[in-house]
Amino acid sequence: MASIKKLPNNKAAVRREKVLDAARELFFKKGYKGTTISDIAKLADYSKRSVYLDFNTKDDLFVTICLEGLEIFRSLLDEVDFENASYEELVQKAALQTVKFSKEHSEYFRMNFKEASPEILNNCDSSIRKATARLERSIMEVPVSVVKKGIADKSIPPMDPYKAAMIFTAGGSGVLLLAITGNQTLISQDEVEKRVVSTISSIKDGLRYQANHYYAAKA
Repeated sequence: MASIKKLPNNKAAVRREKVLDAARELFFKKGYKGTTISDIAKLADYSKRSVYLDFNTKDDLFVTICLEGLEIFRSLLDEVDFENASYEELVQKAALQTVKFSKEHSEYFRMNFKEASPEILNNCDSSIRKATARLERSIMEVPVSVVKKGIADKSIPPMDPYKAAMIFTAGGSGVLLLAITGNQTLISQDEVEKRVVSTISSIKDGLRYQANHYYAAKA
């Protein structure tokens, strides 16, 4: 006897989407700390109990929305032509795509790079933690591949590609975080792109200086 496929519960799917829409709106507007499950339930026009049918905690909801942002960020990085660009070009292009993400999707950037924390992630369902880990690794492979190209053409001294990639990532995201704090005495929005490119270029030049000395000593 052929098995009968269970059809998706459309009411449950609609409920889940309405809850996510409400959560997204509130997290964008009020942030993680300023948003409660009660707020989300009220905006979605459901009871708190209904929200908990799909999400065990506020953290599950928050990180699920964060994952949306990471997917967008990954798609922006995918636009960079890694096959036909030099290491120097890739460094700048990846930096500019990060700036683009922070400007065009500032709420997602804030949630992922400022508000998200290991404590929040650890309180999530295991499936959400695994999905986050997979996506973060996928995103990290982009700067790692840039670094590997730099090591191959001797623009970067032999080193752990992941450590070098973290240096680039921390430098660029650090400048962007200063920009989204709203403290205009640190960095204005008009200067963001120039400051990020300048910071990344300084890191790139520093690694090239180390590479030159390393290979000169080997000669």
